[in-house]
Amino acid sequence: MRHAGGVKLSTATSAATAVLGALVLAGCGDTPSDSADPGFLDSIAPVAVVKGRLLRVTTTGTDPTPVAGTVVLSGQNGARVTDEVGPDGRFKVLVLPGDYQVTGTSPQTDGGTAQCAAKATTTTAAQGTPITVDVLCVVG
Repeated sequence: MRHAGGVKLSTATSAATAVLGALVLAGCGDTPSDSADPGFLDSIAPVAVVKGRLLRVTTTGTDPTPVAGTVVLSGQNGARVTDEVGPDGRFKVLVLPGDYQVTGTSPQTDGGTAQCAAKATTTTAAQGTPITVDVLCVVG
């Protein structure tokens, strides 16, 4: 599910979005609703932002070049979020707070067969604190 600004919601967060929609509809009328508050989604289900770049780099880690491809966040609870990345290499997803393994692939790296990964084995996403992760596709 993609929303304005290129943000992709995980399946677990999609459930929270459905609840949000129901509450917004229930709140339609003459009185102000809390749904106008940007933090309203956090009151239903906490969300965390993971953003970053998918980059092709040399074996020495130099010459980073943004590449198009796919980034996957795999959570310890079995959650899995996939995001298609454009040619600028940038991605941004909303997930439930927790630990994630961040990996990716790019057709511009070994025909899309090479596994790309974040430097850290585990990335911890926390509510209210966006985290930036570079996913590196090493070549040569």
